[in-house]
Amino acid sequence: MSWATLPQFSEDSRAQAASFVAPGEVTVSDQETSRGDGSSLSEWARTAASLQTDRVGDFRQEIFEQARVLARVGSEVILAGEILGAVTEILLPYQDKIPVVVYEQYKQQLMRQLLKKRIEMKLVYEDIKRKIPRENLERIEQEIAKFFEEKEIPARLRKMGLQSAKEWDERLRSVGSSLEHEKRAFIEGTLARDWIKQQLTSASSMARTLSPEVLWEYYRTHMKEFEQPAEVRWQQLMVRKRPDRSDAEAYAKLAELGNRVLRGEPFEEVARSGSEGPTASEGGEREPVQPGSLRSRVLEEALFSLPVGQLSPILEDEQGFHIVRVLERREASRIPFTEAQVRIRERLAEEEKEKQLNEYLAKLRAEIPVWNIYEAPTEDSRLFPASGQGNSAP
Repeated sequence: MSWATLPQFSEDSRAQAASFVAPGEVTVSDQETSRGDGSSLSEWARTAASLQTDRVGDFRQEIFEQARVLARVGSEVILAGEILGAVTEILLPYQDKIPVVVYEQYKQQLMRQLLKKRIEMKLVYEDIKRKIPRENLERIEQEIAKFFEEKEIPARLRKMGLQSAKEWDERLRSVGSSLEHEKRAFIEGTLARDWIKQQLTSASSMARTLSPEVLWEYYRTHMKEFEQPAEVRWQQLMVRKRPDRSDAEAYAKLAELGNRVLRGEPFEEVARSGSEGPTASEGGEREPVQPGSLRSRVLEEALFSLPVGQLSPILEDEQGFHIVRVLERREASRIPFTEAQVRIRERLAEEEKEKQLNEYLAKLRAEIPVWNIYEAPTEDSRLFPASGQGNSAP
């Protein structure tokens, strides 16, 4: 059966449609998220925090108005309201913690990233409109809209801790979006994801038919991908150095904790009752570590040399005094070719899918005119209507 003859879409696509353009595509973390220049948001914020800035009203704020046209793809337009809600929610935890200049610049970057995804989705949607009869497409969209209202809205309300669709709509409108925008994005995202799946059906079958020689060549030329560094699971008892007590007192306290373990008391109970380490309340077990991942060289040397199960002597570094125990150690190794073949096939299939997707999108870009405010800032977007044909968002 084909799209042109029967309204159809997969349950998986409905459940994941929002990821085509939703906040999950671009996440912000105060520890890990990087900007395009490699620096994290927190690093950037700390640097900029030293600047004395007044609230800046420029930064092309006009494009963040809900009805502002950000892009045009064929007969479709993309409004700021379609992605502004996602951008604002991503940045909400940082709104009062970083200078306005930083907030607005990062907002621009997220707008660019989400707009790129949205343009790709619109290109696919334009292709769908060209190839599926209008009456069939309307039936499919009605079915997806029904799923959104009956299944997706309740699921998202539970996730956000909201009580009603009205409450969600009010929240979206407060950040420049609306429930109608969310619904439209969900419909078009669902259609686009299923349509793309149908265009890329050959990638998986191609990977299944690859010869052992092709797999071996990939393995031979990508050895580093299959190397596994040494890793240690470990527990820690710790007493911190503090100005209000001497090092001798801290040492003595840790020594007593260690002796309790040696006398047979469970390590976890000792950690919970007296350790001052970061995971003391969970029994002292720390995240697995690899060589070079710990700031304390003293601890790292002990962890990669101690026999498994044996308590270390009392160790000292700049933070305090420690007793550690290795629970499990995995030596550095390389996944053998016989075990790597499934992973290689999956990786080559993903590479083929990405190649086919890029070729498909490039073909659409050659056929369908695309304009966006970032790549053509001198274009007067007022030439375009605030809403376009085929776009039902307000």
